[in-house]
Amino acid sequence: MKDPSLGRSLALFRAFMREQDDPEACYSLLARDAVDQVEAHDGSVAGRVVVDVGGGGGYFTEEFRQRGAYAYLFEPDLHELGEKPPEGAGDSGPGPAIAGVPGGPPSTRSARTSSPCTSAPPCGRCAPATT
Repeated sequence: MKDPSLGRSLALFRAFMREQDDPEACYSLLARDAVDQVEAHDGSVAGRVVVDVGGGGGYFTEEFRQRGAYAYLFEPDLHELGEKPPEGAGDSGPGPAIAGVPGGPPSTRSARTSSPCTSAPPCGRCAPATT
């Protein structure tokens, strides 16, 4: 019996070996594979909310969006956004970038937070301020 996970693993490994030379191909493949895995486990992501924490250049965020999810990128290091940040990741002040889905609810289209609060839900003393 042929193991389909072996072929998948080899394809991902080969892409990773070329990551330095072709990051676009590598991360796009990883993103497609990740969304495929999520959908295989829990059904379509269309209409769902997805938060990509530490998502760098937004490859995963974009793949989720292409499949109909409301995907949001949270990247604490603005340098990781790359030369062409994902749509909605404007620089409106200090703090991590949160890139929203264009056309999403007005309160979540694009926001930046400057609060270091890690409480869930945020505490009343340091609730994030958005702009």
